[in-house]
Amino acid sequence: MKRTGPPLCKFLSAAYNFSMPNKKKSDIQELSESIRDHMATKADIRELKEDILHLGQQVTAIEGDIRSMRRAKLEFRVADLEEKVFGKSRP
Repeated sequence: MKRTGPPLCKFLSAAYNFSMPNKKKSDIQELSESIRDHMATKADIRELKEDILHLGQQVTAIEGDIRSMRRAKLEFRVADLEEKVFGKSRP
């Protein structure tokens, strides 16, 4: 059966908006404004990206320092073992 006349959604939305108190509308507007005010801008995102890249460089540098410290520690341990096994460590 085909319905004739204005679309049903027009009546439903009018009924919904009619029964909705004005306070609800202002709450929705306040929420929308709050979201808009606290949204990150392109500049904010760009700054965060730069900070993350800088942190990545710092992590890479720290990893390099740790590797060199491990290598130095390993060299000392090998020298200590050589001393125990062969006597004085060789030059």
